[in-house]
Amino acid sequence: MVTELWMLVLGTSGLSLLTLLIQKRLVDLDLVRSIKADIKKLEKEIKETKSEEKKLSKLSKQIDLQKKMLGLTMKPMMLSSLPVLLAVVFLSSAFEALVVTLPVALPFIGAQIGWFGVFIMVSVLSTLVFRKFLGLDFY
Repeated sequence: MVTELWMLVLGTSGLSLLTLLIQKRLVDLDLVRSIKADIKKLEKEIKETKSEEKKLSKLSKQIDLQKKMLGLTMKPMMLSSLPVLLAVVFLSSAFEALVVTLPVALPFIGAQIGWFGVFIMVSVLSTLVFRKFLGLDFY
């Protein structure tokens, strides 16, 4: 069981790294950071503006920038969804009998989780770590 758990952890971490490398390769990080800075600037201006007409104009610009940023980050996500889907299908068949007993019971989940719970926990944690190391912390 311990070997299976480590295989699942390493496979999930590798999958997280792969998706982040795809994202790093396909996203123009400088443009996304610039758009995010512009959005923050517009938010500040909207709060300070008294005129409703000017607020609506700035809000419209902000929404356009958010759409542009979403478009830039959505394409790599769509591309990396295929490997993730294939990996989930493989992992479900390879680790369906895996049950991990946690040291502390989680609310609404309990003290035991299956392969999918481990997959979610490891992917979230490894993505946070890899995102920081790869410089993808633009969100």
